[in-house]
Amino acid sequence: IIVSCKKDDPVKVDVGYGYFPVEIGSWIIYDVDSTVWNDFEVPSVVTNYKYQIKEVIESVFIDDEGREALRWERYKRDTVTDPWVIKDVWSANRTGTTAEKVEENERFIKLIFPVRLAKIWDGNAANSQDEWDYQYTEVDVPKIIGGLSFDSTLTVAQQDFNTWVTYDFFEEYYAKNVGMIYKKGLHWEKGDANFNWDVDYKGGYEYTMTINSYSNQ
Repeated sequence: IIVSCKKDDPVKVDVGYGYFPVEIGSWIIYDVDSTVWNDFEVPSVVTNYKYQIKEVIESVFIDDEGREALRWERYKRDTVTDPWVIKDVWSANRTGTTAEKVEENERFIKLIFPVRLAKIWDGNAANSQDEWDYQYTEVDVPKIIGGLSFDSTLTVAQQDFNTWVTYDFFEEYYAKNVGMIYKKGLHWEKGDANFNWDVDYKGGYEYTMTINSYSNQ
């Protein structure tokens, strides 16, 4: 008796590329809420800004390293009735192991693949800034952000550092097949270590970007 055995097809492993989609023409609109504290003025001068940013993956080009890169156009408007005005142009690369974005001429390693909980990497490894350890603190978690429901999201903790005179906090959320859906950043400064962040005068800024709508083609 001859028994014929067929090997099982290899199991496809999801390494997480869907968290950084690269489809041309896809876009995301963000609601931006920003607060600036003005250099310890007495009384403190606080300025709030609200506007929208639209990010569009416009096309593919070959970058200086001979790699395919994405042209990432960013538009701004103050209200939903205003026309979009181009603000700047960034670029991005998704390689086999990284998702990289060039923001204001600085390259950041936004994600690494495969996506795994608690994985740590230097987000500034591709630029000249000091080392920042990014970490996946949540992976494949459902979330509701900006009133929209997402089945699978991840959280990248980028920095949470308090010297008691300065405080920096940055994190980003990504949704599978959508991209970045939320970002928070803040940098606060105070006159001395005895100040209370919540009640005393401080300088610095804080902002959030929250997804409003999107199209992933």
